[in-house]
Amino acid sequence: MDLNQPPPGKMPHLRGLGGKVAPGRATGGRSRLWQFLGIILLAAVLGGPARLAGGGYQETGPSAKVQNAWLTASVSGAGTAAVASPTITFTQPSDVTVGASVALSASVSPPDTLPVLFSSGTPLVCTVASPVVPTVTTIAVGACTITAYQNGKPPQAAPDVSRSFQVLAPTITFVQPPDVTVGTSVALSASVSPPDRQLVLFHSGTPSVCTVADPAVPTVTTIAVGTCTITAYQDGDPPRAAPAVTQSFQVSPVRAGSVAQTITFGQPPGGKVGVRVTLSASASSHLPVSFRSGTPSVCTVAGRTVTTIAAGPCTITASQGGNARYAAAPDVSRSFQVNPATPRVARTRIIVLGAIVLVAAAAAAALVVRRRPWLHSHPPTAPGPSVRAVPHIGPPGLVSVHATGTDTTHTVCIEPSPGAGITTIEEARP
Repeated sequence: MDLNQPPPGKMPHLRGLGGKVAPGRATGGRSRLWQFLGIILLAAVLGGPARLAGGGYQETGPSAKVQNAWLTASVSGAGTAAVASPTITFTQPSDVTVGASVALSASVSPPDTLPVLFSSGTPLVCTVASPVVPTVTTIAVGACTITAYQNGKPPQAAPDVSRSFQVLAPTITFVQPPDVTVGTSVALSASVSPPDRQLVLFHSGTPSVCTVADPAVPTVTTIAVGTCTITAYQDGDPPRAAPAVTQSFQVSPVRAGSVAQTITFGQPPGGKVGVRVTLSASASSHLPVSFRSGTPSVCTVAGRTVTTIAAGPCTITASQGGNARYAAAPDVSRSFQVNPATPRVARTRIIVLGAIVLVAAAAAAALVVRRRPWLHSHPPTAPGPSVRAVPHIGPPGLVSVHATGTDTTHTVCIEPSPGAGITTIEEARP
């Protein structure tokens, strides 16, 4: 540093100041910095101007000179302190399927008043409806890039942070069903990857061999021998819905007699000749049950109805012959009693005969009343002959009437059975 003598008359307060400080050399045991500061302070005290290496002059008052010296030293000895900028922590989103919504998560450290906003860098694959709403909607297959940011510039605003994730087309994994025999139910298993909210549905491509009762229920019922084809699918079209996947398996016949069955046969009620009886029976295989009569002279069978034709025991047998899956069931027999029916002609004859007797009895009683005075005018006589109705061996209700005397008074006795009762009709003759 050069310190030169100023021109005469310019700086009267500083005289005889001149010389040179050699770079890198200490004077009086002081470093160059202390030498420089000492010269500045000396110039400020004496009031004279100091010409720096650039050749400029400056004159100030003592107080201002001290301030400038300290300011120059402060600027020379220390740098400007750095202000820390906020940072954004942005959680990595997971891969999803097309159509799925993704929730975003980001925060600022240290916390400040500026909110974290979001924008999509791939609007053909995913979109952000509002920068302040942390939700992404996926619309196509590909890589989705989302940027978390704050309004403003560093250091007031945090630097932007971006995250990318894959938007995938869903796929169905359909487990191969096993081969089974006719009549067996098959449980299906299928899943979607990556998981989404759409269900996997099922339908049969061979309904004559196997059926699916409900698309949302993963169960197949086999009904015939052959190849069963089942398709697993989702509602909608790709890429939002997974492509359909088809699996096939064989349905084989069942060896005859391999599955046993039983018959449940209710006891038929008894009845009289001519009465029809309805039968009730079922097989554990749910196959139809047939009936036959073991006593055709007493009863016959048509379908589930028995017709009784004569008195006696009626025996009915229920049977089930089986099919490709079920063996024939053991026969089950039931018997009931058929009772004789009351002849209609005999009942009619009894009723008519009873009516005749009652009418005759009424007429005879009236006749006796009218002739009673005359009867009392005759002397008593010995008991006269009587007429008795004697049951006749034969169909019920038939009787025979025989005269038992020839006197003027007749007695008619009618007994349905010996000792059961007597009805007497008396007729008085003149």
